[in-house]
Amino acid sequence: MAVNDARSQEQERLNALASYHILDTPEEKHFDELTQLAADICDAPVALITLIDRHRQWFKSRVGMDATETPLDNSFCAQAVASHTLLTVVEDATEHPVFKSYEAVTEGDVRFYAGALLLSPQGMALGTLCVVGHEPRTLDPWQGHALQVLARQVVHQLELRRANRLLARETDQLQNLVDNVPVMLAQLDEQGRYLFANHLYRRWGGLEGQDLRGCLPQEVLPAALLKKRQSRINRCLKGQRIQVEEVQQDQRIQDMVYMPLATVSGQQGVLIVGRDITESKRAEAVKNEFVSTVSHELRTPLTSIIGALGLATGGALGELPEQAKTMLDLAHGNSQRLKHLINDLLDMDKLVAGQMHFDMTVEPLAPLLERAVQDMQIFSQEYAVAVECQAPDPALAVEVDEYRFLQIMTNLLSNAIKFSPGDTTVAVSVTEQEGQVLISVVDQGPGIALEAQGKLFQRFYQVDGSSTRQKGGTGLGLAISRELAERMKGQLTLSSAPGEGSCFTLTLPLRTHPGSRDESVVLSLLDQQRKGNRLLALHVEDDEDLQRVLSMVGTELAVFDGVTTLNAARQALRNNRYDLVLLDLELPDGCGWSLLAEIQSLHPAPAVVVLTGMDTQVPDNYSVDVVLIKSRVTDDEFRQTLAGFLAKN
Repeated sequence: MAVNDARSQEQERLNALASYHILDTPEEKHFDELTQLAADICDAPVALITLIDRHRQWFKSRVGMDATETPLDNSFCAQAVASHTLLTVVEDATEHPVFKSYEAVTEGDVRFYAGALLLSPQGMALGTLCVVGHEPRTLDPWQGHALQVLARQVVHQLELRRANRLLARETDQLQNLVDNVPVMLAQLDEQGRYLFANHLYRRWGGLEGQDLRGCLPQEVLPAALLKKRQSRINRCLKGQRIQVEEVQQDQRIQDMVYMPLATVSGQQGVLIVGRDITESKRAEAVKNEFVSTVSHELRTPLTSIIGALGLATGGALGELPEQAKTMLDLAHGNSQRLKHLINDLLDMDKLVAGQMHFDMTVEPLAPLLERAVQDMQIFSQEYAVAVECQAPDPALAVEVDEYRFLQIMTNLLSNAIKFSPGDTTVAVSVTEQEGQVLISVVDQGPGIALEAQGKLFQRFYQVDGSSTRQKGGTGLGLAISRELAERMKGQLTLSSAPGEGSCFTLTLPLRTHPGSRDESVVLSLLDQQRKGNRLLALHVEDDEDLQRVLSMVGTELAVFDGVTTLNAARQALRNNRYDLVLLDLELPDGCGWSLLAEIQSLHPAPAVVVLTGMDTQVPDNYSVDVVLIKSRVTDDEFRQTLAGFLAKN
């Protein structure tokens, strides 16, 4: 049993020695300095750092000896390790009962030996730091103490070496990990010198195979890349976080983030993180183009469908059987929902692309809110919810795009109505605060949990998908509304709690209105019919179904000539004198804008209403009276537009 224990302990000791990975390594200055110091302190011709392996003693460092290793037979150090003696001193080996028969004594000139044990932190004897003399002598207490202190320093060096080795291995593993992450990473110190840069950073910068550590960007980066990055690095060193898309020479697009990050020294450095978004950008562009194209293509037939259904349900085709009217009402309602979805998709597409035009004017607030509330009357009656609006100070004005302002209010009011219990009230209030106008829409609905409020303005997010689908909606309305508010230099915020309802607040800068607007005189349809006075209108539109529908919608206000091409329109303009031209922009033989110069050259020139499926901005060199979007304009708005021109005539 004792033999087995001894073997187990020896194997444990050998494992401890092997863990340092020190055997058969080259000479190292730190160890050699300790060995020389031991020889000098002990005034000995030979000093060794001896490590006891299984069948040999190997010298990590040596002074006064050429051999790098010797067998364990007749080893002073092996005996010291076996006895586990902290300091072994042999003053005269020829008189020692064990060592006097050793070959180094009988055939060699070893007479004096002193060895301090090399003990690991776990108490394992690894070897000794020893000094050897050729004459019998003593070791004074100070020398013995110094030899043990130096032995401990040898072990500290072994521990430090192992720690450095482990650190280097972990660093290599980390570098390998960093090199294989699908993002670009680099860190710079307070002087702007690289601390590290992963493989992707070097590859994207054309720096493969280079070690950037300690280099300044201007020393390694290509000129074109340096021009982009140096100023951003400098700004980041001053504490500014920067996110930007960089287009490289090969046209790849990278999403780059430069962020302040303290280095290990505690100084302000820079962390650069980048990812290749070329493919996602291409996919997004394809998706946006698809959504935009499909939505535009849907607008014209959808406008025809809505108009036709509106005429049918409104009684223009005579009395309908009750069952047929129910089905037509259902179709009309769902076509309206489809129209809103298409409009939301196109609005978001325009906002994301930064292509939405805003016609900003200073408007009195009271008429805008009054119109917004009036537009929701029928909708609120369907849900048995009242909408009450506090009349604002008539002097209050805001600078907005009128259509987009009403779009925000319609979205807020429709949401408040949909999610309010029946026989409750949605309140609209206005307050003035520090040069801002705060328009609040408060409902008595179920409220919104705090964790959902942060996501509510994200695209396509719905608090409760199932219930929201029951109420209708795309999840785009609030995202669009916040974007619209911000583009008009305002903001849209939410205050809510479960069971306490919700309050959405639209904040806009307060403005001074220069005067009341000249409202177009909108004559009633009954008055126009009684006068027998109608416009002569040319409708340039390649969808003949839409021509027929709008002709019926506006039949009491205008007589329509319909053509489907630009060439036919030119012929009609030469043969007739029109009061109004309804002009589509996308025609089989060209763009509708090309007809404007010819229209404006006529005397007198007819009014021009652009009626298109695209959200468009009138070019500077063209003049039109009104732009109507097919999927947005209602029958009443179309009639009011005609009535306005009729009143002017």
